[in-house]
Amino acid sequence: MQAPNQVAPRRPTLQKDPITVVVLKATDPIEYEFPGQRKKKVFLATVATSNQVFQVKVLNIKLKKEFKQKNVITMSGYIRYKNVLEINERSVVQNAPDDRRIAVPDDIWIRAKTPPKIRDLCQEDPGNLPTIVSGLFLLQKVISSHSFSCSPPTPEINCF
Repeated sequence: MQAPNQVAPRRPTLQKDPITVVVLKATDPIEYEFPGQRKKKVFLATVATSNQVFQVKVLNIKLKKEFKQKNVITMSGYIRYKNVLEINERSVVQNAPDDRRIAVPDDIWIRAKTPPKIRDLCQEDPGNLPTIVSGLFLLQKVISSHSFSCSPPTPEINCF
């Protein structure tokens, strides 16, 4: 389990130590492909400890059954960047023992369900790597090939 005041890494880091979390929600699998490669599936999940929320990108579709809402799981061998975890074929995910329960406070549940505000994302330390955001945005205007204006009016968003 992670120490309460542990600072999130600034660069993607392999996490070998196990972390026990409760699954708050998981999406249905989606298919994607890169040019010249075969199609693959991925699903996204939101998990929490008693004091922190994580977004999880699960590249191993065989793990879908472990990511049921309110299921307590233990993960190791995942890659962590800020509050985003990536589970791949080498990661280990298993149901936690029956006696392991995680009490998730109401404010964590609310934070997990609330999308981040664009203005808050723009105030992050510019020395960090880009922040990953998923969601639906209304494209209003293309400013350049990598910058867009979204609705409601927000500061410029750079897409990579």
